[in-house]
Amino acid sequence: MKSMDIPARVAYVTLLALMVMISGCGEKQPPAASPSPASAPPGSAGRDAVSQQQASQAVPVASQPDVGLKYEATLEQGIDFRRNGYPAFIASVIGMSEPEPWGRWSQAKEIEFRFKDPLPRKFRLKILAGAFDPNFGEPFSVVIGKSTKQLIIRNGQSKLQPFELEFDQVQGSNAIKIIVPNPKSPAEIDPKMPDSRALGLAIQSLQIVR
Repeated sequence: MKSMDIPARVAYVTLLALMVMISGCGEKQPPAASPSPASAPPGSAGRDAVSQQQASQAVPVASQPDVGLKYEATLEQGIDFRRNGYPAFIASVIGMSEPEPWGRWSQAKEIEFRFKDPLPRKFRLKILAGAFDPNFGEPFSVVIGKSTKQLIIRNGQSKLQPFELEFDQVQGSNAIKIIVPNPKSPAEIDPKMPDSRALGLAIQSLQIVR
């Protein structure tokens, strides 16, 4: 380079700089960092994740009807009347009110629990129940197929009693009916009471044990 004149040296340096730039463009660039869900733009997976979280949040019990609400349980685990909805083995329910912290009241002369499948031919029906005052000491009739058993309840909703009824040769029935002896609303007893439901049976659980 000692024999080069100034223009030649400038051209040589410029050529070297171009070669360095070309070799730099061929190097693999590191991938750009993916945006976190918090910074994801509208319409992206970030917003979808938030929507799924909101959809999975429980709706307050008071605003949810029983229709269509199912939870998993076996016949021996039975029905927990404190819960919103009914077990998946139940097809339909007639004559029961909404759940309360202790259980549910019946609100009709006849209660019916219809099962999706036939009941066992032989089993014990376990019930934890009480009664509304006008039904104390009166017989509740529990009907399964052609079999009828009597249930005498002497305690109210605040002190539930355990009962156990034996059923044999039910012959494939898929329904349990309970006939309330004297359904009556609190408003009928005391006009100052706002509750107009025809109460009779207070029940917390019902189990079918083979």
